[in-house]
Amino acid sequence: NLVIRNGADSSSSAFDCGGHAVTFLLAGGNFLVGGGAGNGLAGIHVDPSSSLLISNVTADASLCVAGMISSAGIGGNCYETNGLVRIAGGIIEAYNTGADYDGAAAIGGGYDGGGGTIIIDGGTVTATGGPYSPAIGPGATGTNSSRYPGCTVTIHGGNVTAIGSTGCAGIGGCVKSGDVTILITGGT
Repeated sequence: NLVIRNGADSSSSAFDCGGHAVTFLLAGGNFLVGGGAGNGLAGIHVDPSSSLLISNVTADASLCVAGMISSAGIGGNCYETNGLVRIAGGIIEAYNTGADYDGAAAIGGGYDGGGGTIIIDGGTVTATGGPYSPAIGPGATGTNSSRYPGCTVTIHGGNVTAIGSTGCAGIGGCVKSGDVTILITGGT
């Protein structure tokens, strides 16, 4: 069981992939919260040069991740597109904990940062976007979405619950976000 909860005075994500291909193999209950005041930081930071694979070792393994203001629970920080995020197993809960107009996805891009590639192959995934935030997809943008890369969300399996906020999809785009391609071939 791992608990990392950074406070408002912290200048780091709970975990940062740091430009690497990272695999999380979950066992037990795990809880990660990004830090930072003002523009916060992602719970698990997956920058555009990184990739993250999450799977489980035990059937009841869980991961609860929250990003702070304007940053994704799993994905990009504020003004940043996410790298490849792939979920293959486990009980995953992801949140964006911002207030007012936040715009970061629970899983995906940070505010004003577009979106990258998100693949869900298995597990039970619950994603909840904060104010003006999609659950799974690109972050909302404050300016012109044409300068942001599109986002690709592919779901091959698992049980996915995605709850978007005002003006945003559960899975897909948000206020002024770039294009989103969604492919669902399995799962519930």
